Amino acid sequence: MSNDKQQFQKHIIKDDNEVYQILDYTDMVELHLNKV
Repeated sequence: MSNDKQQFQKHIIKDDNEVYQILDYTDMVELHLNKV
């Protein structure tokens, strides 16, 4: 779980141009949270 958070932070720090990828990842995280 903590590993996912680290990846997520890295993703955010990457590039403003990759915001759409961050949004995709956030959707995945939301789905995961909803499952739990």
